[in-house]
Amino acid sequence: MLIVLIIEERTWLEDVSCVPLQQSVIDLETAFKNFFDSCKRKTKGQKVRHPRFKKRTSSQSARFTLRGFSMKKNGGVYLAKIGIVNPISPVGVAVST
Repeated sequence: MLIVLIIEERTWLEDVSCVPLQQSVIDLETAFKNFFDSCKRKTKGQKVRHPRFKKRTSSQSARFTLRGFSMKKNGGVYLAKIGIVNPISPVGVAVST
């Protein structure tokens, strides 16, 4: 019964591409590694603070790896589980892949 409740509670994860979720886990791992290395004095300089949770209301961003997006001929970008979007890039800034 408990497993069913947990599965129902996390059904929203099916609507999101796995790539940004994996990127956030990698970022969290890097942040904790830097924090614990700083606590053990393996790094030079000031101590690194404990990683903080970022609220949903703050500015949001997502990084996609090559398997999470593809460029279309009309200038659009296909994002996994989102669809085709038209990016807005400032003048003089090149889009990198």
